[in-house]
Amino acid sequence: MRKKDRMEMEERISEAAWVDDPEQDFVDSLKQKIVGKGSPPIGSFTHRPLSRRPALLILANVFVLLAAIIIVAGPRKVYAHIKAFFDIDDPGLHTMEAAGLVTDLEMTPEPTLLSSDKLIENISVILNWVYIDEGRLVLGFTLGSVPPGLTLDTPTITGHPSLRSDLTFSSNAVEDENASQFIFSAYNPIKADENAREINFGVDLPLIETGDADKDPLAVYHYDLEGVPVHKGQTYETKQSHPAEVNELEFLVKSVKFMPSFTEVEFCTNISAKEILALRKSDISLRIGEKPPVQDYLVLELAETGDETCIQIGFFDGGESWTEKIIFQFQQFGFVIGNRESTPPPPRHLRQKLEDVGLYP
Repeated sequence: MRKKDRMEMEERISEAAWVDDPEQDFVDSLKQKIVGKGSPPIGSFTHRPLSRRPALLILANVFVLLAAIIIVAGPRKVYAHIKAFFDIDDPGLHTMEAAGLVTDLEMTPEPTLLSSDKLIENISVILNWVYIDEGRLVLGFTLGSVPPGLTLDTPTITGHPSLRSDLTFSSNAVEDENASQFIFSAYNPIKADENAREINFGVDLPLIETGDADKDPLAVYHYDLEGVPVHKGQTYETKQSHPAEVNELEFLVKSVKFMPSFTEVEFCTNISAKEILALRKSDISLRIGEKPPVQDYLVLELAETGDETCIQIGFFDGGESWTEKIIFQFQQFGFVIGNRESTPPPPRHLRQKLEDVGLYP
């Protein structure tokens, strides 16, 4: 299903139920109504004459629409989209999903079997979607019902010169009664000197025994992806000529790279690498637009030279438009990035001081 159609469908469901954010009981009940399994949760609906339940008249039309979709796509796919793939706490994933930047795939390959266990032949692993920007590569899989003790290992990527060959993936899993959803993320996937707008590449995903230290694959699922869009970032090179200083602590921002799912900040300071790594998460944060501050980040590079330490960190959030105001906070320093239309100007008596060190764009 196209993302636009899916969003319109979910909006119609919300309108029909007269709620902005349906409770999980309602979603479960709706699924059961559609696929005809089980009974709705107690208290979900009260017994009233149909003439006094106009919402159900509207829902009847929605059920017809969803039933038609199920005939084509299958009930699991519809329910997965209603429930949402993005339940994990990662603002960058929510941003790219809300912006419609995810490439839907729904690919189910025949596995290469490396075990004599016949049960493995019937296990399906669907590559539901992919997303790439210059900050990260994300893959979303659904693993069907499997015997206990089996799981997915991290994927490997092959086949395109724009992609780094040494990608390391992290994973998140969302469990469901019928399947498990896996999201694999790798960071800084695109080589700095590559400008490809679309890329083709292969994905190999192993199925292994849970707890196997050697991670010997029982089966490998291969996917060939073509024409996957690469969402480009925007880099802001600061004009800060020399470090700002407060109570003998120096701070200089070199650049900020802003992408839909990820934001990279490079800065230098006069404290040691060990001291930086020992800081509390709350000492370093990023805020984009009106969204809450993000304090989850990765250390991408760290170099200590004499009395200066330079660090590049990546925050798990981004956005579509460079006009959004970005505030990077490092201890008592606040660095504001944005154009003059989107960023309120500082008071006149502070503006000159900020301009002297390049902190006012």
